Amino acid sequence: MRNWKGFIIITLILSAIFHVATIKAIPYVVMTVAKKKLMEREKIGVNEVAYKDLITEDERVVIRPSPDLLYSGMIFDVSKAPLMVSASVEEGKYWALNFYDMETNNFGIFDDRKITDGDFKIILAHKDAEIKNPQGYKVLRSPDSTGVMLNRIVVPDRSVLDEYQKLQHTLKVTPYIE
Repeated sequence: MRNWKGFIIITLILSAIFHVATIKAIPYVVMTVAKKKLMEREKIGVNEVAYKDLITEDERVVIRPSPDLLYSGMIFDVSKAPLMVSASVEEGKYWALNFYDMETNNFGIFDDRKITDGDFKIILAHKDAEIKNPQGYKVLRSPDSTGVMLNRIVVPDRSVLDEYQKLQHTLKVTPYIE
């Protein structure tokens, strides 16, 4: 009976360790694979924005993507320097910009409810970075040095696609220079 108790205790401890390790590892594996696929498929490097046209029924990179959305994305790395993220936002047009860390947590959301019209600018920086910000830009702190940025714009009618693609291409990311 004593051997069984020891076996059960060791099994429970190992199960708990395996469970926690798995829960912690899965998001990193998912993000690492997603980053690699995005860079390969879009032929972009780190801190370069990829602009996608409207999704067609033939494209299934994302399960059930919306055919009414223009997607833009980027793998970011703020380990060496912060980034300036800017875009133009027009009132009445759905626009959402999300930032995800390596644990797949959404740590930053900017959309047409928060930014209604005009130019949008933020500094994206690592949580520990010291930043001189004399212009007073909003600073978004990333919990990790790398992650993913995703931008979505709704195109209500394909007849105005060109107008929305111009809006999509106003999303720019450059190194932040103090």
